[in-house]
Amino acid sequence: MGHDEYILPRWSLDHIGKAFKRDATRAALGEASLHWLRHSCASAAANAGVPLQNVQAVLGHSDIATTMRYVHPSDDLAAVTAAVNLG
Repeated sequence: MGHDEYILPRWSLDHIGKAFKRDATRAALGEASLHWLRHSCASAAANAGVPLQNVQAVLGHSDIATTMRYVHPSDDLAAVTAAVNLG
């Protein structure tokens, strides 16, 4: 498969991160980064009721405490509390 056959060019993670930051600034998202996006996705999942153990698995964390630092609860703290079902 030649380079011209790819849908996207073969960018490095650094290039993708810089492009994301640039576009986030243009979209008035403030200081956004790929790491910020990771936190946002984790928070959105937990706030939507996804069990924290599932979020932990997707993020690849070995310790649930690490995942809990990623999750930023919404105003509805009960949704996040319900997602933390440690059995």
